[in-house]
Amino acid sequence: MAYLLDYGNVAGVDDPQYSLRAVDPASLVDFEEFPPIVLGKQAQGAISPDGRTFAVLVANISAERVVLYDLERWEVRSELGCVFDQRGCQHTSTLQWDPAGELLYFTAGSSPKRLIAVDVETGDVRHSYNLPFSSQTVFPSPDSRLIYVFGSAAPDRSADPVEIRAEVAALDSATGEIVWSLELPGVLTAGPDAEGSGHLFFMPAAAMSPDGTSLYVAHADELKVTVVDLAAMTVSQTRALETPSRDERPHMSGGVAALRELVVSPDNKLLYLTDWGEISIQSEADRVLLVDTESLEVLDVLTPSGAYIAFGPLGKYTYAHQRDQLLALEAGTTNIIGSRVIGRFGRMLTSPAPE
Repeated sequence: MAYLLDYGNVAGVDDPQYSLRAVDPASLVDFEEFPPIVLGKQAQGAISPDGRTFAVLVANISAERVVLYDLERWEVRSELGCVFDQRGCQHTSTLQWDPAGELLYFTAGSSPKRLIAVDVETGDVRHSYNLPFSSQTVFPSPDSRLIYVFGSAAPDRSADPVEIRAEVAALDSATGEIVWSLELPGVLTAGPDAEGSGHLFFMPAAAMSPDGTSLYVAHADELKVTVVDLAAMTVSQTRALETPSRDERPHMSGGVAALRELVVSPDNKLLYLTDWGEISIQSEADRVLLVDTESLEVLDVLTPSGAYIAFGPLGKYTYAHQRDQLLALEAGTTNIIGSRVIGRFGRMLTSPAPE
């Protein structure tokens, strides 16, 4: 079974809502015995490492709350309510499970951002501390001992063009203490704003390999990927992606945050990257690149592509969200085996549960 977090009209509900749907992993057809669970107008969620629980952050104008759903019983397991720490009820921006399935990690605030770890059984805050960068992506290590953070430090306004330093840091998951950090030159470059200072439109994509050995980081204005060896605490390689030109269209070599989505296949062998070319906020992803994780060679291209990528249970299928369609692909290929119409903000949820 696979799970879809869809956005659109739901029977019996007047306005478009997010809903959780149980679908066949290949055909993407809903299972009739599992009616859609209506979640609300704003929702983001993730499936637990054992595939049995769906944690969703449901928000409205006045508050937000965390609800846990039992995927086997298809019902609410518990409600954690608002995410509290010593600063009170927090409005959070991301939600993810720790690899052991005991904690939910949330990021909250802006200056500085905080990482909050909540015990899923009790709802108590286990850890809460400031993160080192102004914007970041967080990756718990497979053994849950470290939190890897990719983000941007303060911009160097003396440089031309203005450069925002990209860094990756490893934090002790219990204390928030920085164990080590590494600068990633050339990953971020800011364009001038109206005042001539620097700003970055989008934070580029980053992804950690499932085995926790490597961090893959896209460059902001080039079709390049930098690989960080997390054990050696060093950059192992940086390479430009050589891709075939688009039919009857000029080849775009990059653009601000051209690679908006970057994920690693469950077997650690492939990178899936969505190439947006020269983009604006309204742009659609232009294609999906399948890249070998060791050589960083482009093996295949899916056009037209999907804006978001997810993997089915056991890595047998790959899913790409293509505008208003969801595509099911054979893993490791661009062969389409199923599709369905979904809402613009819908997406598949990666699940380790058996198919």
